[in-house]
Amino acid sequence: MIMKDKTIKTTPISISSASSSTSSPSSSSSLPFSLPSMEVPAIHNQLAAVLFLCHDGVRNAALWQQWYDDATSSERAGVVVRYWIDDNHTNKDDVQAMSGCSIFHASHRLYIPIHTQWGHYSVVDVHRRMVALTAQQCNSRSNTISLFFLVSGSCVPVKPLSWFVRQA
Repeated sequence: MIMKDKTIKTTPISISSASSSTSSPSSSSSLPFSLPSMEVPAIHNQLAAVLFLCHDGVRNAALWQQWYDDATSSERAGVVVRYWIDDNHTNKDDVQAMSGCSIFHASHRLYIPIHTQWGHYSVVDVHRRMVALTAQQCNSRSNTISLFFLVSGSCVPVKPLSWFVRQA
């Protein structure tokens, strides 16, 4: 679970009698004890999403796999990885090389039927759809993707996965 810097301020409660009636479940005077004034961290599972747009495959799949494997399990739990491949441009050897890496498992693939052209609006449209699909798949009451990192298939990792988690 990722802890954010947001805090909830609590105040001391004075109780006049332990048998006082409660007006609502959130009424602080109904508690049979007092709470000290302290900063309590708000608990939210904030996730970061790393989205790969692979126009022609991931050129450094093994390097990205090492980047993922070097992280702790709690760091890996704080990051969602998804990728998209333009099937019209990617040869089967590139896809085969990616399939050997768990970070590029088939269950992480987003299927968006768009043919892209470099420098064309179709690339923006794929990114927009990737963000929307990932948010739809992963956001829930306990998980919220707070930051999306858009990565090209030709990029290499220069920051550790823990950095991505801290940014969320």
